[in-house]
Parts: sequence; structure tokens; C-alpha cells
Amino acid sequence: MDPVLEKVRELTAQMLRLKLDDVGPDASLTADLAAESVDLLELRFLLEKAFKIPMGEKELREAAKGTAPAEMARNFTCRSIAAHISARLPKSGP
Repeated sequence: MDPVLEKVRELTAQMLRLKLDDVGPDASLTADLAAESVDLLELRFLLEKAFKIPMGEKELREAAKGTAPAEMARNFTCRSIAAHISARLPKSGP
């Protein structure tokens, strides 16, 4: 599995006090895992620290691929967050 996705899943599980197996890559953080706004704020700081990139509200909206609250809730998954982070990480290699 993608190392960025695995790290996002690990941080999400840690933050929500869940087993890693309970945090599926496509589970909605809010709808399926019951994350609340304070949890998302904590996750934002954990992601910034782990990946050394800013994760403000704008970046979270981009990761959720939507602007309407219902659409964001459905699309806000570990996979969408990992894809957003991967796209922003410096490219290594030639």
C-alpha cells in the first residue's frame, strides 16, 4: 500500500483512538468514523507535522474534493487526504 496513505490511516486511527483495521482507506472520516470538527483540527496538525506541509482549511477542502458540507463529508477519506498530500510533496529522483 502507498506509504502516504498508510501514514494518514495510522494518524487517523491514533487521533480517533481506533484500531488501524477499523480505518479503511475509503471510509468517510466524518460519516463513517464519526470524526468531529475538533478531531479534524487535530488531524490537520498531525498531518502538518508528519509531512511538513501546510494543511489549512483550503487544503482540507481540496482534499475533500468539494465545497458543499454534505459533499465534503462524504468525500473526506484517508485516500483523498493521502492523494492530496502526495501531490504536494516534493518529487524525488531525476
